[in-house]
Amino acid sequence: YTFGGTNTGAVTLHGVTVTDPIPGLGTITCTPAAPATLAPGESINCTANYTVTQADVDAGSINNTATIDGLSPTDNPVTNTAAATVTATAPVTTTDADLTKTLDGVSATTAVWGIVVKNTGSAIYAGPITVTDTHPASLALQSFKGVGWSCTGTQSIACVHADDLAVGSSAAMTLTTTIIGTGTITNTASVDVAGVTVRSSATYDPGSGSGSGFAATGSDAQRLGLLGLLGVVGGWFMVMAAHKRDEDEVVTDQ
Repeated sequence: YTFGGTNTGAVTLHGVTVTDPIPGLGTITCTPAAPATLAPGESINCTANYTVTQADVDAGSINNTATIDGLSPTDNPVTNTAAATVTATAPVTTTDADLTKTLDGVSATTAVWGIVVKNTGSAIYAGPITVTDTHPASLALQSFKGVGWSCTGTQSIACVHADDLAVGSSAAMTLTTTIIGTGTITNTASVDVAGVTVRSSATYDPGSGSGSGFAATGSDAQRLGLLGLLGVVGGWFMVMAAHKRDEDEVVTDQ
């Protein structure tokens, strides 16, 4: 609210104040500060904040009357009032959310995936909130972790967050999986927001160097061991050959 009062008389007024009895009104701040002294033609300007209540919305409008009081040089009271009526309506709110899916780490045959749901709307995102995490055949769920989350299923995993999400708040969780296949793996999560499906995907590509790669199989380990043994034997022959050359050179010098 803004309040304005002007001394329209011919004498200076003192002790000028502005009051407003509406319940819930914040502090009235005035320039000049009240109680003020106003010469003829001078004004006082004030502001105050009021928070609309549900009762105001139910009533449909807010009726408010403010009063300005002052004293003449002989301390005779001078007063006036002004009223304002405003329409009170509920704010327009929207339900919206972001979904983020990430690959948080790969170690041997274990991949850890992260899921974050954030309320980016202007209204409460009412629970329960269900995120569907679709795993390809090359992934098997080991476990899940996250406050307020509960997950069921194997390949199409339903993770439910029972509580509401306040505006700006997030709910995070992680899914730990076993890699049971080869090649690139894409993991997609989705959530329904006010009838709209929001999706987010993360990909593990062992050929790009992301993560730690797949674990070596038994046959791979045998081949690596054989290559290592051949390297040791080859190195020994190289050392012995170099030593023989040194001996030949010494004999030639003699």
